[in-house]
Amino acid sequence: MKKIIKDYSIVPEQLQKCQFKINTIISRIVEKRKVKIGNCYKKKDVKQKLSELYNNKCAFCETDPTVSSYWEVEHYRPKGKIDKEPKHKGYYWLAYEWSNLLYACKKCNIKKATKFPITGIRVKKHPEISGKPDFSKFKANSIDLENEKPLILNPEKDDFNPSKHFQINKDGEMIGLTEKGVTTIEICDLNRFDLCVKRKKVIDDINFIIDIYVSLYIDKEIKKASLKEKIKKVLYSLKNKIEKDKKLEYTFFQEKIISDFDKLFIARKPELKEELTEIYSEFKHKNKTL
Repeated sequence: MKKIIKDYSIVPEQLQKCQFKINTIISRIVEKRKVKIGNCYKKKDVKQKLSELYNNKCAFCETDPTVSSYWEVEHYRPKGKIDKEPKHKGYYWLAYEWSNLLYACKKCNIKKATKFPITGIRVKKHPEISGKPDFSKFKANSIDLENEKPLILNPEKDDFNPSKHFQINKDGEMIGLTEKGVTTIEICDLNRFDLCVKRKKVIDDINFIIDIYVSLYIDKEIKKASLKEKIKKVLYSLKNKIEKDKKLEYTFFQEKIISDFDKLFIARKPELKEELTEIYSEFKHKNKTL
């Protein structure tokens, strides 16, 4: 997952036109009549804007869903019903709310479905003021919704920092560091086979190159200065790719490869721990934001 900056005040035109339908939905809910939520949240300009904001990558797994499947407009808070809460009617009032819509691949969307665990107080109906819907409190960052304390991470939250919630390992797996991280991985199945295979390949490809350079150094075919130059080149190549290609899949994972280089690569080469640690320390010194 990567931090996404979305301006909640700039709502796609087609989505704005859907807002009047919320009043109809609310009226039917109040009257205890059957409610059918339309799909105007899937309008072209809505999908296009989400695609741009998310750089064509799923909000949860960072896969480009247009490559092998297709993507969907995901409701962060489920619009129709809540898993394991049969009496809850879902966050129907957020069906067309811009701050509640994410870009997701089909696999993550299906896995997440109507699941939305929280540790706070569940909001069960639309906010009102003087008996009418209080649209000012429909935003995802409203106090009542924030007080629910969701356990599924939202990449659009102001304080979202994936490094606080996730770690990675050499097998391409995501490891949860917090309850939110663990829950998000579990619900969205972020360690499903295809994801782990693709992420592991990134690590394996780097390992392959490093093994060649290390072997050359051990066999005394290259000197320490050359080893240093080549290892740094590997690191800078990955760093530049991340910075230049905004549509690069698994960006967070690849950033962690750099920040956890000592654990993922140096630990594999105890015989060259001193040399590799020195090289990595020099690299980090020049790239202090990593």
